[in-house]
Amino acid sequence: MPRAKRPLNSQAVAAANAAVSSLTDPPGRPLDPASPADVALRRQWMEAYAAAGGAIEDVQPSRPVGKPSTDCPHWLELRYLHCNGTPVKRAQYHVRSPAFSTDGALDESGFVHLGSVPDISGFAYWFDNDPEVYQPKSPQEPPSQKEVVSTLDAIGQWIWGTVQGDFNKDQSVSQIAVDTVLGLIPLVDQGLDVRDLIAGLKDIIEFYSEDEDQQSKHPEVLGLPYEVWLWIGVFLIAIGCIPELGSAVKGVLKGLIRFLQDAAKRVFDLTPAQLRRLWEQLIAILNHVGVQQGNVQRWLKQLPGRLNSLMDEAAQKIRGGLDSVREMVTKAEEYAQRLRGTLLSEQAAQEVIRRTQQYKQALTRAYNRLDQMKRRVNEWIREQLDRVLEGKHNF
Repeated sequence: MPRAKRPLNSQAVAAANAAVSSLTDPPGRPLDPASPADVALRRQWMEAYAAAGGAIEDVQPSRPVGKPSTDCPHWLELRYLHCNGTPVKRAQYHVRSPAFSTDGALDESGFVHLGSVPDISGFAYWFDNDPEVYQPKSPQEPPSQKEVVSTLDAIGQWIWGTVQGDFNKDQSVSQIAVDTVLGLIPLVDQGLDVRDLIAGLKDIIEFYSEDEDQQSKHPEVLGLPYEVWLWIGVFLIAIGCIPELGSAVKGVLKGLIRFLQDAAKRVFDLTPAQLRRLWEQLIAILNHVGVQQGNVQRWLKQLPGRLNSLMDEAAQKIRGGLDSVREMVTKAEEYAQRLRGTLLSEQAAQEVIRRTQQYKQALTRAYNRLDQMKRRVNEWIREQLDRVLEGKHNF
């Protein structure tokens, strides 16, 4: 279609407007230069404009725009940070797209700028081979003597109260027994180990104090016999007492077990989505207990190789806990003999002695089962870790 030539002729414009004014709806409406509905009216307007002396010109049809003479520059920036915001230094990066692929290493600030990228659409990227070494927090400083005395006081109260049974009503007698027992236990050297381990061993000792019929009534946990489940708890406590690695390993294993309990499944029954969520939770636990952020994936991959030595050291600590309980129970029995007929009635003394002998037998069973339970717990933990870690990238 021709168009009016610039500059427009004002008289010809007025004549053309008048020619189509009565044809619009409503009358006098200006024509829309972009509306398909006004094409015929625009043609009549142009004819009236030319008839009134206005100059017009032909317009060349539009052509598709070709490729620009130069491509617009594209770039890509990647940054990799730990959960605490510190950079992941020198980790490997990988970029893949239909038009562009590259690999390399991040700088000391966990950053890379990639220039001259032909196309930034449809690309994927990932990081791996983080060279930094993950370092978990060390155990807490040794407790003060006051803290340990308070801790052992609570343990002594439990042992003395348990062996007395229904006769445990005179707190003064209980306190005398506690004071006597405390004087026989090395304090600062054993401290938190004694507290935590004896708290865990309490359930095992009570389990071995039961007869077979009572023991059989305990339900399985995660498909495990109740006895094995109790030992898993004690080994976790003992592992947590090991310097440097203990807190991190204990955190990972407790996180694993808690996840399985919440899911009410064994690790072999978890869906891929659940396994991924568990993996992410274990990484979060390690990041929380890390003093130096690093490659926690690699650290997790290496954990099964450390398990045997960790279990051996944990077993030594458990044996020390059993020794401490046996010492306390023995002294409680000796003290009941000394109080017989004075602060303790004959009947009460006999009951205390009976119970201490029962606990000694339970302790003997625990000693005898320790090595076998160590192997059983080791196998179970290793199975769970292997299932969680299998199929992951080689970080």
